[in-house]
Amino acid sequence: MYSAPALARTAFELFGGVIAKTPQQGAATQLYVATHPALAGVSGAYFQDCNPVTISGPHHMTDSAMATRLWQQAEMMTRDYLLPG
Repeated sequence: MYSAPALARTAFELFGGVIAKTPQQGAATQLYVATHPALAGVSGAYFQDCNPVTISGPHHMTDSAMATRLWQQAEMMTRDYLLPG
């Protein structure tokens, strides 16, 4: 039924409220970006806590080679689930 080990579940039950967001807090940024009229034309931006974040310098989020490998891996893992086009 549970995928996390009992120790991890217990730790989260004890400390989750201190280190984790509530479901409402966790969904706030996605809902904000998806519904706010001022962001209607925004695409490809990164938001955290309802604020845009600028990523600069070498970073895994801007690594094109890694993105290509990830996309290829995802295609390989899902190829048997794709509907014929």
